[in-house]
Amino acid sequence: MTTNVRSGLADLRKELESPKPDLARCKKLLVQLKIALTQLAGLQPGATLTADAVSELELARDVYETAVHLSILTEDIPSFERHVSLVKSYYFDYANVLPTSARAGHLLGLNLMRLIAQNRIAEFHTELELVPTELRTDSHVAYALRLEQQLTDGAYATILANASDVPDASFQFFMDTLCVTARKETADCAERAYEVLDKTTLCRLLSLDDEEDVDTLAMERGWVVDGSTIRFGGDDSGEAAVDLELSMDLIKRNMEYAKELERIV
Repeated sequence: MTTNVRSGLADLRKELESPKPDLARCKKLLVQLKIALTQLAGLQPGATLTADAVSELELARDVYETAVHLSILTEDIPSFERHVSLVKSYYFDYANVLPTSARAGHLLGLNLMRLIAQNRIAEFHTELELVPTELRTDSHVAYALRLEQQLTDGAYATILANASDVPDASFQFFMDTLCVTARKETADCAERAYEVLDKTTLCRLLSLDDEEDVDTLAMERGWVVDGSTIRFGGDDSGEAAVDLELSMDLIKRNMEYAKELERIV
């Protein structure tokens, strides 16, 4: 059975590494591998940790690490989270039994990247506590740490400018998600800091491909396009009217309160 699992895993990896992997076939191969794993003696509850059992545990870890890769290619976040959770059980629960995986830094860094992209910063720090000290210098983990610091510092322009500078192609999916958030935060800052900004500057700030993308964003956010410039805020007359009404109501209430105090005195 172990031989069949190794053969199936080799087929799955070969397909994943091809220029245009057949993802449907990859999913079927993964299901077959998971079924086969349930039949390995070393993976049964209460199994004695013999040399064969340890070898089977390492094989199962390899399968789930490959499953993480497949989840990224299919952009299946729930699947990614499940498989990362399984991989972590082998990394941490069997740390004294299994040799450190060569992929550990990559996958743990990728998981940290997911939490950053989802803006789950508190969970990011919880997960970081689980990462062994020796892996924190791994390029994938270090990248996630650097990115989280930039996010904390509000360096959105830096994040956008370096969006394609990822340590591995598998990070790009989460980086694209993060860029949406960073671009929104940068646009919010621009609205508060400027009344008018030229399209070229705004295009550079938001790391957009061309000024047509600025026009599209302006339409979405209610900015006014005035030739080669953008005026922020749009038509705020309605908001101003509401503010004036609230102010007049507050003045009226204060005057009535003052008259009541004078009457009491």
